[in-house]
Amino acid sequence: MRVLWLTQLQLPAATGDSSMLLGGWLEGLRAALEHYEKDVELGIVSSGGVRHRPFESGNATYYSLGEPSADTRIQRIARGWRATAAVPRGPVEEAVAVARRFAPDIVHIHGTEHFLGLAASHLRAPCVATLQGIATVCERFMFDAWPLSEIGRSVFTREFVRASSPLHAYVQMRVRAQVERKIIEELRYVIGQTDWDREVARLLNPSATYFDCPRALQAAFYETEWHGHATPETTLYCTSSPSPYKGVETLLEAVHLLVEAGYDRVRLRIGGGFPGSYMWPMLTRLTRRRRLEGTVTWLGPLDARQIASELRNATLYVLPSHIENESNALIEAMLAGVPCVAAAVGGVPSVVRQGVDGVLYHDSDPFALAAAIAGLLDDPDLARSLGTNARARAHARFDRETAAHRTREIYEQIIAASSGVAGV
Repeated sequence: MRVLWLTQLQLPAATGDSSMLLGGWLEGLRAALEHYEKDVELGIVSSGGVRHRPFESGNATYYSLGEPSADTRIQRIARGWRATAAVPRGPVEEAVAVARRFAPDIVHIHGTEHFLGLAASHLRAPCVATLQGIATVCERFMFDAWPLSEIGRSVFTREFVRASSPLHAYVQMRVRAQVERKIIEELRYVIGQTDWDREVARLLNPSATYFDCPRALQAAFYETEWHGHATPETTLYCTSSPSPYKGVETLLEAVHLLVEAGYDRVRLRIGGGFPGSYMWPMLTRLTRRRRLEGTVTWLGPLDARQIASELRNATLYVLPSHIENESNALIEAMLAGVPCVAAAVGGVPSVVRQGVDGVLYHDSDPFALAAAIAGLLDDPDLARSLGTNARARAHARFDRETAAHRTREIYEQIIAASSGVAGV
């Protein structure tokens, strides 16, 4: 079976970097297919910082979109302003050309929130898209808990001139949402993981066939186990990204409330590309305003092994997002058995059962988040029980062999249903 993947994220074989800071679930699925479904031949088309000629490695042939750029700073800024409102058609046309050469039995689009999904309407081979972060919904939560005054301050910064401000990120999300709706409307098949994305897909395209399929994550998280080491300090850990809808500001406010309430040994460690990001000025101002400089550690981008180490040493994992589908970071923590506190948003309730394998709280409410954290800190036996249940549930639900077999099964069903259409 020949399967062509279209993705915005480059896998380790293409970048030469095994850390896979973003999109680790893609490498997890590729490796699972290579191990458990050996006759699946992948073509992986991606755009990213590393440009290369097509090459074969393992079970895949890798293709890179675009040519290396030698733009000046002014040209890069101009391209950034154009990207705020324009759909990059060039990569889509390249992806279509690669698909026609590869001649797949099926095309798998990883994420409808990126422009490569537009290639589907130009291909005769059956196409299926996995729902990841759904831009159509994320757009509505972009600045959910941030005051308008903070957003407005970004207009008077160098980042605004360089087209890298929070406002530019919002406009880009709006464009992505508009394109995404077009992509989903034209798809016959989608893959999801939660009750929430099933309903969103049904609303955006009632005629599309929905397939449920678990994710396969990187091996490091299946091998990690939390032991709840006793330390003088309480460590809250969060892996996130510098998108405003990820809710880090609510987490900072909750930690401030905990410290004020006497939990002065609480320390917060946050992994992700925050330093230097368009959200960094706003987050550092909030950190100073709440006098949390000595409480919060910004760890920067972490690879799977580094995240696994943080999870082993954490007291609790916290997911403060204002919207999520199926959070990979949350699943990573559950696989390790870390007690988790998470906002009850989007697809999270499909992953965490309240009071069984985690604690859910009302989104955007720092008081509810602080209370949920304090409840587990005050009852370590409950925390340990939740972590044990979370680990068992995650290992059963996100088993790599199951994910590989289910993915293969979905491919076969779509190909069989589309057997009247030949070629690309």
